[in-house]
Amino acid sequence: MEKTKLLNLAIELAKQSEDYTKSRIEQIIESENLYDNYVENPLPGLYNAPVPVMGGFVDTLLSRISGKTVINFNKQDNSDAIKAKKITAMWLKDSSPSRGKWHEKDILAKKLAIFSGRAIYKIWSESDPQYKNHLEVIHYKDFLCEPKGGYYLEDHLYCGQKNIFKTKSEIKQGIKDGIYLAEAKDIFDGEDNKTYSDDYNQMNNVRENKALASNNPVKTGVGVANLYEMYITTDEGRYYILFSKDKKIVVRIGKLKDILGNDLYPYVSWATHPELSEFWSKAAADDIKAIAYSINTIFNQALNNLQKRNFPQRAYDVNMFNDPTKLYYSPDGVVPVNSYGNNIANGVYEFQTPDNTQITMNLINFMDSLGGLKTGVTAGVQGASREKAVGIYYGNMEQIANRFGPMSTYYTTAWVDLGTRYLIGLQENLTEKEMVKMIGVDGITWDTLRQQDLKTKEDLEINITATNQESELKEAEIKTKTQALALITNNPAYAAKLSPDWVITETLKMGGYDDDQIMLALDVNNTASEDQLNKAAEVIEDVLEGKKPKMNFTADTGFIQKIIDYAVNTVNLDAKKMQILYEYAMAHMDIVSKNTVRKAMSKSKTPVQNGLSTNNVPGLTTLNIPNPTPNNVQQRSQELVNQNKI
Repeated sequence: MEKTKLLNLAIELAKQSEDYTKSRIEQIIESENLYDNYVENPLPGLYNAPVPVMGGFVDTLLSRISGKTVINFNKQDNSDAIKAKKITAMWLKDSSPSRGKWHEKDILAKKLAIFSGRAIYKIWSESDPQYKNHLEVIHYKDFLCEPKGGYYLEDHLYCGQKNIFKTKSEIKQGIKDGIYLAEAKDIFDGEDNKTYSDDYNQMNNVRENKALASNNPVKTGVGVANLYEMYITTDEGRYYILFSKDKKIVVRIGKLKDILGNDLYPYVSWATHPELSEFWSKAAADDIKAIAYSINTIFNQALNNLQKRNFPQRAYDVNMFNDPTKLYYSPDGVVPVNSYGNNIANGVYEFQTPDNTQITMNLINFMDSLGGLKTGVTAGVQGASREKAVGIYYGNMEQIANRFGPMSTYYTTAWVDLGTRYLIGLQENLTEKEMVKMIGVDGITWDTLRQQDLKTKEDLEINITATNQESELKEAEIKTKTQALALITNNPAYAAKLSPDWVITETLKMGGYDDDQIMLALDVNNTASEDQLNKAAEVIEDVLEGKKPKMNFTADTGFIQKIIDYAVNTVNLDAKKMQILYEYAMAHMDIVSKNTVRKAMSKSKTPVQNGLSTNNVPGLTTLNIPNPTPNNVQQRSQELVNQNKI
């Protein structure tokens, strides 16, 4: 698409988005002002003190949903198991506090979502000068998208953001590297300033309400350009453009696929209260805003009422008190009066203000209870409740899960989208090997992630786990099941009627073990480890693809058995590949024998008799494999081929 045409379109679309969201952002700013305890100056003699209702609500809710979220890349095919573990380990490395700070940024995104109804992330990776993943949280005031584009951001015909700042040195380097256009050097003014895009003065108002100066522009030590970026869907595909809106200069332009390696927007978002046809749906803070205003008003009216009762207005007889200033209180004061024989009490009248303290307290308690009832942030959750009964405590957790469970569903889906983009970025930009920390049966080890590890037979599953309120509810469910199981198993009459395998299976499931791990636990005759079974799957995959697998010097009995079982039981397996698999397995018999003995020695720490043969090594005697000799490998391979032909 022609550069000038795309630039003009981008400027027009950006303004359209800003105009569309103007009123909504003003509503969100009201909630932020309540959180910041900002109030208008009261009339003389009256109170307008802030009450931290919104602050208590937001901080309590955030504490309930700020658990750490983890992305797990899981195999769909056993041959991809080790690759999936390496990729998960790489994500843990990239997202750690010392690198990507994903958890910290996620908490900030959740806080913005409480106010605006939307959490917005931006994720991308780069390979120049070396691989690096980036995750940013985008402020709702800076985000641009299609009006009425709907809940799903990928369905929008355009999106982008403003207030992207680039220094002179960054622009110069980008021009030198061929990333930015040569004309980008003209975007800087003479002075070294940083200017925010704020057409409606909304950011400045927020700063002033926080008692901060609304300096715009800000003086800096280097020149800083304020840019917009837009991702626009056209008849020719999706385009990316980075530009200066004020100067109408393009900094970078190109097809999105050429820049990111794919056509997906780098933005991912989830809504707290999703609406199918509207991206900017309501927020949790909107539900409490009216209550916060009401409590603030009621509280200040009570203060003003007390002020009136403590310092009431009075009327006086001007003939009796000709100097009214003497009526103000002073220690040992003397008030001249001309009573003319009348009662002095008849010369002053005090206007009465009724005491409404009880009414005020009842109203505030009602509004506070109503807010907790309608939002799930109850007194028990905020820590004010003294309920200690386990059932009541878990009842509070369940209430929160019911109120914010849907939010977690959309949140989880968004994190799957983050995982998808992370994996794509890793595949596109990992050019050098990376060391990753692997946790397995032998403890913590370091392994190498290479480009070939990112090529899997099947697409990896992306699963999300989070320590949020739903996991706490799950904990309550597990607790209930555990108590029920304990009641039955502790009674000999009932325990005798239970299947031991079922009891073990259910107990391990509640402990978080998956089906494969439970199968390994129940298979008492198999000394195999999950890692070795996965390595066997990789060997099988290599042989089927015509590759020559390397020797596995950590092999165990399960490694051999899995390969043999596949060779024997797979229908229509090519005879040559069957023979390769069998001979490869047989070549590991001595290795497995030594590994099994070594493990047995390390566990028992007892001497092993000399002359231990393959057939009396624990675990190997259960394999349906003849002892290998120089003469019987070829014979057994031919037998397997003949059996398969039948």
